[in-house]
This record gives sequence, C-alpha cells and structure tokens, in this order.
Amino acid sequence: MVSLSLVINEILQNVYEHAYPQGSMGRVIITVKKHNQIVDLTITDFGCGYNTKTAGQTSLGLMIIKSYVSEKLKGKLSISSGEKGTTTHILFKNTLEQ
Repeated sequence: MVSLSLVINEILQNVYEHAYPQGSMGRVIITVKKHNQIVDLTITDFGCGYNTKTAGQTSLGLMIIKSYVSEKLKGKLSISSGEKGTTTHILFKNTLEQ
C-alpha cells in the first residue's frame, strides 16, 4: 500500500504543478476498479497535457512513477496526454488478498 500511495501522490503532485498553470482551477478524477485480484486505477485531469515521449526522460516524478509501478507493484502503466488533459492508467495484482 505504501508503494501505491507514493505513486498516487506523485501523480497528483504532477497535476498540481503542471496540469493547471498559473494557479488556474481544475479537476481530477480518480477511479479504482477491482476484478478478482486485479486493481485498475485511472487518474484523469483536464489540464494542458504534455508530450509523453519526451517528458519521462527528464522528469524525476515520472521516472519514480514508472519505477514503482513496474518494480514495486509489478504492474503496467500507460499514460495518454494531449490538449484536453492527461490520463494515467495503472493495472496491478492486489497481493494483499490471497
């Protein structure tokens, strides 16, 4: 749970710092679904978006997110971003329930 908390915190920190520039208001939708032992987490903002191909190379936050999802959660991460916002999608197996 600590790893998941850190990932969510890092994503929300990135939204706060980058999605809505110059203190503009915005919203974030967090959706969690569970099917058997698979957890499906989606975090969506409606901010300015970014280039997902280049940002991950220089952004410490994105490097942390990618690392924790793959190494700690043993999950899959996908990020889509454009002018109308960013969606971060994470799938992982809930190992707490066995």
